[in-house]
Amino acid sequence: MPVSLPVTTTSLGNKVVIILSTAPASLTAPTKAELNAGLFAQCHIYGLPATQPTQNVGTAPKKLCSKIEEDRLGLTKFPSFEIQYSYIPQKTATPTTPGNEVYEKLVPATTRYVYICDGLDGQATAALATADVVNQGFKVTVGEYREGQTGDGEYDEFSTTQTLAPVGGRLIHNYATPAA
Repeated sequence: MPVSLPVTTTSLGNKVVIILSTAPASLTAPTKAELNAGLFAQCHIYGLPATQPTQNVGTAPKKLCSKIEEDRLGLTKFPSFEIQYSYIPQKTATPTTPGNEVYEKLVPATTRYVYICDGLDGQATAALATADVVNQGFKVTVGEYREGQTGDGEYDEFSTTQTLAPVGGRLIHNYATPAA
């Protein structure tokens, strides 16, 4: 078989993050309408807001006659992750201010639903289409606001960082949105 380069998708700017305040009817199979009713937050967010699971690995009990030692997979953990996003500090007391949508959606000590779609143009996607894939979905508890800025240089912006703690593990992994 000849060697060929596989088709790939660039990651730059190709991520969509949807935040829902209320739970969809099915956490593991939200409808396209439920997802499209959420806040498309990717243009507010700095960095990658996703958790990478870890899995315990341990050695199985060795039988007297065994000549090899086997590893077994144990519990999977979805650790908390940070989300940093832009906000307008002087308008936090003014509800529905453009630019503060994520700040208003991620109220500390609340439960939210975060769905991440890789490979969709983050600037062009304002709604999901039929069969668009949700690569990850999490029910999260929202941590405290930690207002600051992206750095201390002349091009830096005011931002807020919050911890999102997944509740119950990953809800969705590579789920294609239905037609309805």
